[in-house]
This record gives sequence, structure tokens and C-alpha cells, in this order.
Amino acid sequence: MPKSMEELQEFALRQHREIKKLREENQRHSEARRLKSQELKEKVQDYLELQEKYEILRHAFFGRSSEKWTADEKLQASLFNEAEIAAAEQESKDEEQYERIATYTRKKRGKRASLPASLPREEIVHDITEEQKMCGCGAKMVRIGEEVSEKLEIIPAQIKVIRHVRPKYACRVCEGSGDEENPAVRIAPPPVELLPKSIASAGLVSHIITGKYCDSLPLYRQEKMFERMGVEISRASMARWIIKLAARLSPLLELMDGRIRSGPLIQMDETRMQVHRESGRPDHSQSYMWVVRGGSPQAPLIRYLYHPSRGAEVPEAYLCEYSGYLQTDGYQGYTKVGERPEITHVLCLAHARRKFDEATKVSGGSPAAREFIALIQKIYRVEKELRARELSDEEFVSLRRERALPLIEQLNQKLEKKSRHVAPSTALGRAVKYTQEALPKIRNYLDLACITPDNNAAERAIRPFVIGRKNWLHADTPGGAHASAAFYSLIESAKSASLKPYWYIRYVLQKLPEIESTGSGWEDLLPENLSAEKLLTPSS
Repeated sequence: MPKSMEELQEFALRQHREIKKLREENQRHSEARRLKSQELKEKVQDYLELQEKYEILRHAFFGRSSEKWTADEKLQASLFNEAEIAAAEQESKDEEQYERIATYTRKKRGKRASLPASLPREEIVHDITEEQKMCGCGAKMVRIGEEVSEKLEIIPAQIKVIRHVRPKYACRVCEGSGDEENPAVRIAPPPVELLPKSIASAGLVSHIITGKYCDSLPLYRQEKMFERMGVEISRASMARWIIKLAARLSPLLELMDGRIRSGPLIQMDETRMQVHRESGRPDHSQSYMWVVRGGSPQAPLIRYLYHPSRGAEVPEAYLCEYSGYLQTDGYQGYTKVGERPEITHVLCLAHARRKFDEATKVSGGSPAAREFIALIQKIYRVEKELRARELSDEEFVSLRRERALPLIEQLNQKLEKKSRHVAPSTALGRAVKYTQEALPKIRNYLDLACITPDNNAAERAIRPFVIGRKNWLHADTPGGAHASAAFYSLIESAKSASLKPYWYIRYVLQKLPEIESTGSGWEDLLPENLSAEKLLTPSS
């Protein structure tokens, strides 16, 4: 024990230092435990996120692609529905009952559709012999009816050569003066050719173009098909024809661009593609095919645009003179152009639904995600019911706002509530964050009758290109990519106008030399100005 005041003070000071040291050591241990616990939590969270990504990718590769719920999924969703969702239970039951009745009726009927009356028919009569037509009483039997069955026959594609013969005439008496007004030899002028000094006719090139861009047949496959028919047409020749004709059709494509920009609504989407032999870029570089859908709501046109970039400069350049509504997905490349005062940007509700659909694919699913999907489905149900009624645009917009806006507000409230309790890095958190940010622009669809809640029409328009890309894999040159964009534009616009692609392309190519010589008539080639009957008229 200390014997003096100095020793006591020294003892107290040592004790203070020891206690401070112990406290610091304890604090370091606590901090280490806290850091270790935090590190463990972060690792667990990283593992859960990786598990979610794995489940989503596994479902993308091996699961069904449809976003529609099965009967079991609808039943499971009902277990977690809140009061406002349960209010629609009777509607859902009616819908399911209708689906069951429709399915049962189809299975019960099982009647094969009759063959089109427009197809040519060849009749083969299977009659009994004259002896069999004699009755046992000695009288001749009379025909009282017949039984008919139809079988569908097909004749492989046939190729024929059209010989253009121009007879020459000369005078045997005077042998002609030989001047320009009285030539010694007279002959009819040659017909205007689509591709001079080639064997290609409008019908042949239309067949090749439709095969490649409508039926996804690469040119090397078509080359083999022609070989089986006994004709040699190299893929290089076919590619040259397509690229040359696409360049000559640029006035028609520019006219389509003007029509698209004149409409009240434009929808856009984009997808990747690979182009070889592009200046300054390696062959493995990613380029993009953009699709634009717009014009008259009754007869929309579809325009494909090739560009090496996915940058914002592409929609900005195309929409530089546009004023109206622009509907896209949530890709940031559309954000800047969508902020222009003359453009109202509308985002896609289907993309938000897909985010929640992804959240249901993780281990154990997500009851909250199913609740959001059920609410989004109610918004779609309003759209479907109102479009089934014959309403004017004003009535439709008014009723849609009256019925759909409360549902959108309800969705917004649920998003705000859920965002406070879900980790933003999880699949559900990402879906909530995406939808919460997109919802103010999603609701803009309420203001115009021709807009739907989603951008699916543009996605459907770009799907034929995606299917074709799986077959031909890449474009050999930028010129080929621009030619693909041109003919996909014409073919998909023809489909939108209920025209058969082959006959439309054939008609356009037949008229092309005449229109080029006069400089007028391009507008007559727009799909909206043609009909199926017009395309099949021989005089046309």
C-alpha cells in the first residue's frame, strides 16, 4: 500500500492507465466483433443476391418464358393478397371459369378449320361402275347426293424462264435510208429492267427477300435450295441485289419516316446485332438495330434503323423534329430526348411487371412480388375491358382515368411502404426501386387513347429480327445491315397493314423502275394505300 501522498498519487495514476488500457483493449475487441459481424452479414447478403441471380438465370434458360400465371400460381397468390386485392377475387374466379369453359369447348369440338376457298381445287370423282348403278328391280339408280373429303396437296416451288423476244424488221427492197427517222432495222425498245444485265426479276428478288427477312432463311441456305431446283444463284449475287435495291428504295423509307413522325405516338426499342467489316471496329463489336413504330394509329408503320451505337444520339437524331408521345422501356438512352418539352415520355408497365416476375423466381418465391403483380394485372384488366367496348376517344380516356388512376395510386403507396423494408440489392428491392422511379412516366399513358400501358407493340415488331438473327448470326457488311433494316421495315409495315409480304415487295419492285423514271408515285407504295386485291391484280 502507498505510504505517502506522492506514492498514493502515483498508484492512482498507474491504476488509471491500466483501466484506460483495458477499456481501449475492450473497445478494440468490440469493434473487431462488430466488424466481423458486419462482414458476416455482408457475405450472407452477397450469397443471397448471388443465389437470386442464379435462380433468375436458371429460370431464364430452363423455365417457361411466359409471364402468365398458371392456375397453381394464381391460387398461391391469393394466399397473400391484401383486402383490396381480395375484392377482385370474384372477377378472377369468373375469368378462370371462362377459361375452363373455353378450353373444354375447344377440346370437345375438335373441328378442323376448313381449307381456304381461295385455293385452287382439282376434283377427282370416285364413282361406282355402270353395272353397280342398276337396281335389283331392274331400274337404273339416280344420283341423290355425294360425300366430299378434301386433302391438301403441295407442289414444290417451280422456276420458269421468261424470254423477252424483240423481233427485228428490215426492208428487202430499199434496205432503208439508214437515218434516225427511217432506220434500216426496226425493233421494239427493250423493257425497263429492275436490275439491268442480271437474270433477276421482281418475282425472284421478292422470293429471296421474303425468304431472308420473313422466313429467316440465310442466303447460303437459299443458294442450296436453288441448286436443288437446278439453278445456280450465288449468295454474293443475291446480296448485291438486296443492297442495291435497298439503296434505291430510300425515298420510300424517308416517306415512311415522315409519316411516323406525323403521328401522335412513337414507340421505340433496340436490340444488339453483330456486323463484320465495319470501318475502325473489330468484327466482334456489338452494333444495334433500332425499331420505331408510329404514324397513324389505324395503320402504324414500322421502321428499322441500323446504327453502330446504342447511345442517346440515335433517338435524338430521329426525333429531332417530333412532337408528341414517346413510349419506351426504361433504358437511359431515351431519357434526354424524353425530357424535351414537346415530347411526353411514357414508360412501360410490362417491364415493371417483369421485374416482379423475376422476384417470384428466386428460392421460395416472393409473396410481396405476387401482390404487386396481382395489382398490375388489375390495371391491365381495366384496359382490356374498356377496349372491348365501342367508346369514343374522349369517353375511353375519361373512363380509363377514373378506373385505372386509383389503382396506380394504390400501387405507388405500396411501393413507398415496401421500399422502407426491403434491401435494394435483392430482386424484390430492384423491382420496387425500378417501378417507383418509372411510375410517374408510366401513368402518362392515361392521357391518350391510342397508348397502351406497355411498349409490347414495339417489342413484337422487333421480334422477327431477333428470330432471324439466330439463323444468319451477323451481317457481313454495314451495307448489308442497312439493307436488312430497309426490307424489315417494308415487310413488317406490310404485315401491320394485313398485306402478304411477298406480294407487297413484288409490287414495290415492279413499280420501282417506273417511279424512278418519273420521280413521282412513291406515296402510292405505302402499305396503307394498298390492298390485297390491288397487289394481286395482273394489270398492277
